[in-house]
Amino acid sequence: MFALARSKILLAVLAAGFLQTQAFDNSRSDNLAIYWGQNSYGAATGSSSGQSSLATYCQDDTVDVIPMAFLSDFFSTGGLPTMDLSDTCSVSGNGKFSGTALPNCQFLADDIKTCQKNGKIITLSLGGADGTTKDKWAKNTAVNKDVKIYIGAPASSTAAGTGYVSASTLAKIAEETRSKYSSFGGVMLWDMSEAYANGRFDKKIKTALTSSSSSKRSVDNSTIEARSDRFTKIAARSSS
Repeated sequence: MFALARSKILLAVLAAGFLQTQAFDNSRSDNLAIYWGQNSYGAATGSSSGQSSLATYCQDDTVDVIPMAFLSDFFSTGGLPTMDLSDTCSVSGNGKFSGTALPNCQFLADDIKTCQKNGKIITLSLGGADGTTKDKWAKNTAVNKDVKIYIGAPASSTAAGTGYVSASTLAKIAEETRSKYSSFGGVMLWDMSEAYANGRFDKKIKTALTSSSSSKRSVDNSTIEARSDRFTKIAARSSS
């Protein structure tokens, strides 16, 4: 009887651990990263209202990672880096730190804290590279063997000169890539303003990614449940 009770407690703990969700899980293959900072749609259309604040986008469960674009120079004035966030934050509009060419973007601190509180990962984009090459790098060269590779794609036809495809086509490409490369982490879009202006392109991609991975997890869950049931029966027999 004790063995059966102990097995039920163990299964409850395992189930709780399995069902517990984290705000960001780097091991997943359905994460969505969207660039922010350049207001691509605003630049393409001549509108300054295309991009909302960083904190605004962090209220949405659709996005998991937000790379701020860009760190433009590693060693600029004073031997320090500088950033190019377009009209979001610039030396001309926001000033700079003394002795450097680094724009004073301290106003972003509260937004970043809000994003982190909501479980979003905020990164600073450093620059750019094919699928097989990246996969080999992730597995064999990267110091962090848990590193993930994302498919980068324009979020609308105005986001890039070429390369834009429909959400359904990108979803198929993502699924094919996920089946080929274990280092696949998700999709990365350029950029936030373009995705929102293009009928929430980001939400369509996220839905496709999660629905596909959910079907795989449901199969995995069935296997776990079958094994758990078998474990319970074995424990029950051993206690009788």
